[in-house]
Amino acid sequence: MLKTYEFKLQPTKCQKQRLIDMLDAARYVYNWGLEDRVNMYRYAKYSTSFYDQSKYLKELRKEKPWLEDVHVHVLQGSLKRLDLAFKAFFRRLKNGEKPGFPRFKGQYFFNSFSFKEYGNGFGLQGKRLSLSKIGRIRINLHREIIGEIKTCIVKRKADGWYAFLGVEVPEPKPSQLDNPVGLDLGLNSFAVLSDGEKIKNPRLLKKALDEVKHEQRLLDNKERASKRRAKQREKLARKHLKVERHRRDFHFKLANMLVENFNPIVVEDLDIMGLIRKAVEDKKNGKKVCAKSENILDAGWGLFLQRLGSKAANAGSAIKAVEPRGTSQECCRCGKIVRKGLDERVYDCPFCGLVIHRDINAAINILKRWLMVAGRIEEAERLGKEMGRAAPSGMVPGRELVQANREAAPL
Repeated sequence: MLKTYEFKLQPTKCQKQRLIDMLDAARYVYNWGLEDRVNMYRYAKYSTSFYDQSKYLKELRKEKPWLEDVHVHVLQGSLKRLDLAFKAFFRRLKNGEKPGFPRFKGQYFFNSFSFKEYGNGFGLQGKRLSLSKIGRIRINLHREIIGEIKTCIVKRKADGWYAFLGVEVPEPKPSQLDNPVGLDLGLNSFAVLSDGEKIKNPRLLKKALDEVKHEQRLLDNKERASKRRAKQREKLARKHLKVERHRRDFHFKLANMLVENFNPIVVEDLDIMGLIRKAVEDKKNGKKVCAKSENILDAGWGLFLQRLGSKAANAGSAIKAVEPRGTSQECCRCGKIVRKGLDERVYDCPFCGLVIHRDINAAINILKRWLMVAGRIEEAERLGKEMGRAAPSGMVPGRELVQANREAAPL
């Protein structure tokens, strides 16, 4: 199993320039590979592969001598990245989705390069990361690396350079915890658990929006291609990076809390991009939209589910996905369907008299669906009745989350 460690680099002024040069070389090879694929198909009707282009790298380096100053793994990594982009393009095309043909990368849209083998292009030497053609860069090893280092990705962010070390770790032992929970993602609350606990939505981008808009207006007023515009672009990027880090911190702490207390964790198999597209279309058509696309993106459902899956894999826990259709419309006690609008937050069942918060009802139904699939039928039948009687019409107060789990640090 692979695990990624992120460490900040502290390059000298000369090393920063070498990193930028290597990044430009990787971007050049990516754009060359894209142009080569397009031209080969346009004029020869031949689909070039990653292996064809990798073989030609030797000739390309002779034509462009400055590419000799870059380790070949960095150039191969750019071609592999392009190959993955084309595979994703053809997969979307086959599935009838919006294809999104790979684009040429500009200066600010290509920010990383990679080495694929430890000891061949990169290596750790004490508190320094040795990179071929660059030298030994000071690295802030703030945590112990457990496992065998395999790969390295060097990435430029708004506040500096970072190294992402891919490490192979042994598979964890399966968790002995048997305490399943249903998890319903939302916007009023970030998530609601089937035991009644509500996770507050921090709305991080919304809190920082005024500052972000201010920096964006300053950027728009700067002359294009000027030094002041470049400085302002970095300042705006740092604002977005701060929001991103607060969101990531919230996601990881919440995921860690869930994995420590529950196994398995049952979620809905959501088509998040489909929900966003629908929200955008409804907004264009003038329809009343409760789940706005920007709110879904601000919550970061997709990123959270990825991080939850990563935490669960490291702990030997399981993440189960169930069909999301009708979880908020079905009564968790009697199973009858009662249609509710998005603005109705209380689920009032006319068949069995259950009155419960809409999101708790959905979370219980999510858990019940997995229990039925897993063959734990008696537990599923008992769950709705017990939770239904215990739950009042309002939100059930659950365990107190650590303050850092409930709210991110103020922006």
